Amino acid sequence: MALTGGLDWRTRRWDWLPLAASIIVAALFAWPLLDRGWTPHDDGMLGQTAERIRLGQLPHRDFEELYTGALGLWHALAQRVFGTTMMAPRYALFGLWCGWLAMVFGIVKRSTAPWWATAITIAVAMWTLPVYPSAMPSWYLLICATGAAGALLNWNDHGRPRWLLVAGVAVGIGLIIKITALYLLAAALLSIVSATQEQHNAPASVRRQWAPSAAVIVGAVMLAAMVLWLLRDRTAAPELLHLVVPIVLLVLTLSVREVRIVRTGGRNWNELLVPTGWFAAGVAVPVLMFALPYVFTGSFEALMRGVFVDPLTRIGGMNFAMRPLEKTLAGLYFATLVGVELRWGAHRIVKVAAIVVALWFAWRSTQSYVVYQAVWEGARLLLPMSIAIIAFQYARRPSASGTDTRVRFNAMTLAAFAAMFALNQFPFSANVYFCFVAPLVFLALMRATPQAASRLIGTTVLLGTFAVLSLLPGDLNTLGFYPAKVDLDHRLGMVRGGLRVSAGDSAQYTMVQALAEAHRGGLPIFAGPGIPEIPFLAGPPYYGHNVFHFLAYDRRDTTAVAGQMNADSAATLIWNLHPAFGEPVSPTVKAWYDARFPHVARVGEGLEVRWRIVKGITAQP
Repeated sequence: MALTGGLDWRTRRWDWLPLAASIIVAALFAWPLLDRGWTPHDDGMLGQTAERIRLGQLPHRDFEELYTGALGLWHALAQRVFGTTMMAPRYALFGLWCGWLAMVFGIVKRSTAPWWATAITIAVAMWTLPVYPSAMPSWYLLICATGAAGALLNWNDHGRPRWLLVAGVAVGIGLIIKITALYLLAAALLSIVSATQEQHNAPASVRRQWAPSAAVIVGAVMLAAMVLWLLRDRTAAPELLHLVVPIVLLVLTLSVREVRIVRTGGRNWNELLVPTGWFAAGVAVPVLMFALPYVFTGSFEALMRGVFVDPLTRIGGMNFAMRPLEKTLAGLYFATLVGVELRWGAHRIVKVAAIVVALWFAWRSTQSYVVYQAVWEGARLLLPMSIAIIAFQYARRPSASGTDTRVRFNAMTLAAFAAMFALNQFPFSANVYFCFVAPLVFLALMRATPQAASRLIGTTVLLGTFAVLSLLPGDLNTLGFYPAKVDLDHRLGMVRGGLRVSAGDSAQYTMVQALAEAHRGGLPIFAGPGIPEIPFLAGPPYYGHNVFHFLAYDRRDTTAVAGQMNADSAATLIWNLHPAFGEPVSPTVKAWYDARFPHVARVGEGLEVRWRIVKGITAQP
């Protein structure tokens, strides 16, 4: 339980009560919403990937895997336990999410009273799973990031290398889930560097050099340069403010501190290499374990191509810019409340006034587009605001107090993970991606100053009540735009469904599945582009390597299709005429298939079901 703030049943048994209250209350909010809403291609992809693994297929080698692959293994296990439905991955995520709440509680409790830590934990939780319960890899990366940050905080407190191993294992698990866990790797290294700067007190007998400090500065500058290169085509003001500025501030701060170390005689390599080595060993454990099946089956090249090459071909179709700067500026109202609390929040009258203001904003956000936008954009502004405060305090000359050293390191660690994890909002900066980042942003805010957690009462009330009143009743189409109560209470009627969706989705997919089942005759279903949910809801057998489309995206002419595809492998074909990502299938290729699947039924505005009569297969009544 050290990740939860070092709770000890024998000496601090009453601390378990607020911890239990945090988990129970948050879970009571999340559980009724666990089956509410969906993004069809996301939930379909997760379900189909897991089932393909259960059928003996290996990600990347045997089928298209959008991420590294370990998440599919976890969801395959969930299907064995909970059944082959779209709910199975959500149940698996819910269990880990409850454990994540304990980590959040432990981090917050380091700087405030246990029962107030409960309130903060619940407020943070309301921005996560209850908003979007689909078991996406970014939720798992958030869990890994929180675990790694908690382990590094424990390492700083106790100095035991095993916590570096734990932090490394958490990051390594993130890497085998999604390659953007490289951001967590960078955050952990920044955290280790900041720890060595705070603890720099090598005895005079140890040889000091300037080279280690030079390596730190060069590495930090290279990190900032890589971020700028990554965002080279997205340098609008909002991206610079939310993604670039926080990282540049951290890099400059660490570099300034490192220059001071050089001026005092430098450092030795062991200060950096020993903790980095322990951390790297932890990272290597899950990564090597995941890679072994690929090595033994001669599929390592397929793994490397699927993790590092194929995503580059897909990323072009996932371009979603951040909101314009004038929208972001609406959040200055919220930022003002935070600033007032940080400065004068110790006074009772300020606390009372802040709570009143927070409750008014939360209530008005349910009725007013302007107020809703002000709170949402204000929450997003908390990232650059928190990083700026933490960086400024860290850049100052440290005091000799051990307590001050720990406080500064804790703040820098949370700032590093928040700033680096925020890059997951690129290149697809849909509003829901801020929900993946928000918990780390709020945790960093609570350490922006030594008294922040105990002073930000109004801020905590606003974050929690706004989420409950204005975020939870909506869905992804309204999230971050305007308050709305959306009707998502119509079941997907298939055995593999189990979710509550809109009336339109329920009717459309029920009709599509009825047509597919009537004409497929036990053969695979051709479906695409971008509708993996349809084959999953119908069940195996699955066709070919691709999950999102039965036809490779580079096959745009009838010659390539005729030479490489077997149209006789299926009796049913379903076209997505308006895919969310990428382009529709080329007209010539569509015409080639349509001629071979002559019978047609249009379902809704975007789906077209086609089939052919196969000898021995009769339509079901």
